[in-house]
Amino acid sequence: MILRGAIVFLSLMLSLCAVARAELRVAQQGVAVSPRLDVGRHSAILELMGSWSGRDWGGVVLNADGTGTYTDTFGSGPGQMRFGRTSDHSYKGTWWESDQRLGTFAFELSLDGQTITGAWTPDPSSTIGSKTGGAILWTRN
Repeated sequence: MILRGAIVFLSLMLSLCAVARAELRVAQQGVAVSPRLDVGRHSAILELMGSWSGRDWGGVVLNADGTGTYTDTFGSGPGQMRFGRTSDHSYKGTWWESDQRLGTFAFELSLDGQTITGAWTPDPSSTIGSKTGGAILWTRN
């Protein structure tokens, strides 16, 4: 019985070592890991999931797949966004309403998970709206 437990333990340790070596190779090669396999990144985006609201953005909906929408646009439909985690509680992404209004943003989730703060910047090619960007302040609905 003890021998069997030792064999199982040794097998588990060898498997963990193989995974660690594979992750190291991926990191050294600069290969992006699939978000489906990156549990930490996925769970971090889950903390953003839901409905938010804020000045200049209207109603904001953030999804678990790193996409979202917002209602305060210069067009007829909702604006779109795509974002990803950059560090603990920090995210960066792009937003767009049309080929005439698009840009980038970066934001942080408060420790209590109820507020998002950050900044947005329009792309130089944007011909509608502010040319300088502004602050982001979204509160959870």
